[in-house]
Amino acid sequence: MRTALFFCFSLTLFTSFMACKNTATSEKKDPSVSTPISDEKNHFYKHLKGTIGAFPVTMDLVKMRDIYDGSPQLEGYYSYEKYQQPLPIYGYLDATGNVRLEESGREGSTTIFQGKFDANGSFSGTWTDTLKKIIYPFSLRETTEDGALSFDIFPFEDSIKLFSNANKSPQATYSMDVLLPAKNTEGSVFEFLRTQIIKQLRHDSLAGNYANLQISDVQKTARDSFFKGYKEQLKEETPDTAENYSLNYAENRRMEVISNADGLLSLGFRAYNYSGGAHGNYGSQLITYDVKNKKVVTLDDLFKPNYKAALSAALLRSARQYLGIKPSASLEGHLFAKPEPTDNFMVNKKGILFNYTPYEIASYAQGEIQLFVPFDELKTILE
Repeated sequence: MRTALFFCFSLTLFTSFMACKNTATSEKKDPSVSTPISDEKNHFYKHLKGTIGAFPVTMDLVKMRDIYDGSPQLEGYYSYEKYQQPLPIYGYLDATGNVRLEESGREGSTTIFQGKFDANGSFSGTWTDTLKKIIYPFSLRETTEDGALSFDIFPFEDSIKLFSNANKSPQATYSMDVLLPAKNTEGSVFEFLRTQIIKQLRHDSLAGNYANLQISDVQKTARDSFFKGYKEQLKEETPDTAENYSLNYAENRRMEVISNADGLLSLGFRAYNYSGGAHGNYGSQLITYDVKNKKVVTLDDLFKPNYKAALSAALLRSARQYLGIKPSASLEGHLFAKPEPTDNFMVNKKGILFNYTPYEIASYAQGEIQLFVPFDELKTILE
């Protein structure tokens, strides 16, 4: 399923892990996050271009420390130059540096990348479709020749015990891993993107002056709010409930790069929250920035007035393709709502991708659903 579903699965494991480990340590002081983490061992962002077999492709990949066992985790998107539909991928590195990435955006996906990064940061190995028994070599190298921006990573994680003086206690864990444009980014572009990212992380709807606001302040403020709510919600609990795993709350927020070229930058802001019950809730907000003109791309920028009917029809076609059902088949039993245009989308040179979070148009078990519509299908309504 969608990468976020894997993220949710990871967080479920994380919740169990946090419940089972010894929580006798004292509450932590504020972690230091005043500088970005740029060690290749645990964190990087790479914009890669190359080929799978003879097919030109682009990959945007982020490596961060896994939130529940500390191992290096890889997440990102790749796309074929001919189609440019972003395809989500996730995976891990093993102790010897071997990389395994799986495509996670389609039902029954069987696509696997297996390879290694060399000393220059290039990534090569074999691409396999295990269902069709197709194997191609792939070779990708890091580049900014297509106008891609570089990013620094600012990770943050902290936890607090529910019962401060108990030997064992449920706890709340908060993390926020942020991508900000690297310091060598052109000044006005840097400030525009930094402001927009902070606004999204703070859920600000109005303009503000963020020039002197440190990303660590944003992270700590969000953490404090989550911890305060945790304590207030469970203030009636007593230490004899320490073995109740559902009292181990978690909130985790991450960013991912979906597309980064030709003056357009598309980011995903992902959030997961577990506050008791059978499972947590999660979702991603996709946003595209017109870097050249320093603005957030809207549907009104892309399409002529009265575009909704044509775009909705195209989304229905995309949904049938995504679900693997015939063009004339009913969506009943597959989706419980028709996909409609929303503000949760990204755009590149060849099309537009809409993201639907769990319960929005389908069941929780189906994960996030991403529907891509090529601009070739939308010529009559393109601005």
